[in-house]
Amino acid sequence: MKIITTLFALSIAIISLYGQRIEAETHTPGEIAISGTNTDASNSFSRGVLGKGYTGVVGIGTGSLGYGVYGTSVLATGIFGVSHSTDFSGVRGANTVEQGISYGVHGTVRSINGYAVYGYCSTDNVAAAVLGSNASPFGIGVEGKNGNNSGTAPGVYGHTRSASDNSTGVLGQIRHEMPGGFSAGVRGINNGTEYSGIGVHGEHAGNGAGVYGQAKGSDGIGVWGFVTSSSTGWGGYFLGGKGLYAAPRLGVNNSNPLYPIHVGDSGSNGNGAHLTTGGTWTNGSSRSFKEGFEVVDVQDILEKTEDLRITTWQYSDSDEGRHMGPIAEDFAHAFGLGTNDKYISTVDTDGVALACIQALCVRLEKEKEKNSLLAKRVEKLEKSIRHKAGSGRR
Repeated sequence: MKIITTLFALSIAIISLYGQRIEAETHTPGEIAISGTNTDASNSFSRGVLGKGYTGVVGIGTGSLGYGVYGTSVLATGIFGVSHSTDFSGVRGANTVEQGISYGVHGTVRSINGYAVYGYCSTDNVAAAVLGSNASPFGIGVEGKNGNNSGTAPGVYGHTRSASDNSTGVLGQIRHEMPGGFSAGVRGINNGTEYSGIGVHGEHAGNGAGVYGQAKGSDGIGVWGFVTSSSTGWGGYFLGGKGLYAAPRLGVNNSNPLYPIHVGDSGSNGNGAHLTTGGTWTNGSSRSFKEGFEVVDVQDILEKTEDLRITTWQYSDSDEGRHMGPIAEDFAHAFGLGTNDKYISTVDTDGVALACIQALCVRLEKEKEKNSLLAKRVEKLEKSIRHKAGSGRR
């Protein structure tokens, strides 16, 4: 039996030497059609199975759990492929199943720092160590997933040790010059319904940016966040540190801000209120913004202002210093302005102040008229006294 086995192995070697095709198949569960084993741990160029040609090794698995080519390694690489020609692959996996979950290339790792699928690129040109190609409108070129219900292992992990500018751990790119709406170079989707879920998470250990977005077009958007439901979620949420930095302008409900801070463009979202470059807050107050005009009794406003208590105070839990002004509840009770008795609009305080000035102007005019009449009476009395004094001397 040993002699027969030796002769069979020798014949296989001779056939292989002359470029003949070797085929083997098995129908027994657990058996392997062709197996190659390499026990040489000192030579990095030794192989268990070596195939060369247009396609070096082809494996086809027809079972629901089978593999076309299966490689396993304790310390090295289970399957290793090298391509020396353009437009060819060192290792290529094809999946022709139209339904269900199947894989062109499937890698499994159990070690601490191992890789399920590892690609290495040594060229200085633009090349891909691992390439996933998709010809279906809804397919996926490369998919990584973590099947555990716990832990923090990522589905896809990319990292770089480069210290050069613009180096990238994970790069996603859309190459079409006219991509469709909401196309994404990199898209993160979280199907969770809990508060703490994150579609895309960026983190930086130093002084750089956790998430960085750059737009080169005149109307481009560097980073865009939005909430698709009618819930109370946030399109963007900034917490900690110095908060939010925006330069040179920040538009709130305004897609074309003209000032350092520019709020809205209609009565429903801010009416274009803005902060000027000189640091002055400017409210929207055009006649075209307003309706429901009513004449104001400026004397009544002045009397109510006379009764309004003005004090100095400081905000609770704040160290910004003392302020002077009325209490919002007193202001709302006196004038009935605004929609919330916890706050005072600067437009309302300006309006009250101007009404009081007008009322004082009216009072001043009346006092001027009284003073003019008194002056005429005094002048008349003085003339009468002088006339009587002159008559007595004669």
